[in-house]
Amino acid sequence: LGNSLYVPLTSFGNTVTLPASRGPNFTLPCHVVASLCRVRDAEQESLWQFRQQDATAFRPQWKPWCSWLDLQDASFPLPPKLPATKANDANNRDQKTRDDLTDILDLYQNHETHGMPCHPTVPELLSEVDAFLNGSSSPGDASPCSIVIAGEGEPLLRLPALLELLSTLHDKKKMHPALSLRLTTNGLLPSCYHQPENNTPSIPQQLDEAGLDSISIALQTHDTHQYDEWMQPKTTMAAHHDVCQFIQAAATQTGLQVETTAVERATVDREATEACSQSLGVDAPVRWRSYIP
Repeated sequence: LGNSLYVPLTSFGNTVTLPASRGPNFTLPCHVVASLCRVRDAEQESLWQFRQQDATAFRPQWKPWCSWLDLQDASFPLPPKLPATKANDANNRDQKTRDDLTDILDLYQNHETHGMPCHPTVPELLSEVDAFLNGSSSPGDASPCSIVIAGEGEPLLRLPALLELLSTLHDKKKMHPALSLRLTTNGLLPSCYHQPENNTPSIPQQLDEAGLDSISIALQTHDTHQYDEWMQPKTTMAAHHDVCQFIQAAATQTGLQVETTAVERATVDREATEACSQSLGVDAPVRWRSYIP
């Protein structure tokens, strides 16, 4: 999009996904929807193999539709909505959905132990990044361009891959000095990544040390009950508190440029949300995004 490359690490979320939080009629360009749906297929194939099913029997669900979307151009009259899935339906609590989230987290953390790749792999993503950089600027070019780690799902669910990706991308700044690295996140960590004890760096500090330049965190509201209603967190009982702690750590413990975001719903208290963000140490005003009912 523009002079930025968006890199989706996962299609899985631990809340309502950020695209879904924009409202039921939020749309995206055809090529973006196709890219996000390809990540869905890649992860489902990884899950299929992880469960020791016959790899030859796997059929990608979204491939035909993605191929059709690839044929559309900017004149396409109705930008598509990203289709809902059970895995990212906040109101869905069936056993298969819970099993999928449990298994994908296991695969994210332990894929080397299990002896299988987790797609999209870091090398696969880096290949796409290299193609973007080679096409957008020449080595040493000072033209601004950015890599934004964002997509349908929550990048923090794949924290080891995220840190590896950032570290490698940071090294590419030697050839592309104007390159900036940004992360879009809900700020919620799976329990396996919760802040370690003692003097171990916080997760925002680890992101900073890996080479991240800026971070955009979805605060959404100052109100705990509103947050739970709108974002439907799946893995924690104190989600808004956890998000606020993550924001505060990013704003006060790192050199990152920190931005908080919220969606302009009819009942959100803008003034109180701005005050909440400032109380957490964020200097920049909240970035408000439109809600598409």
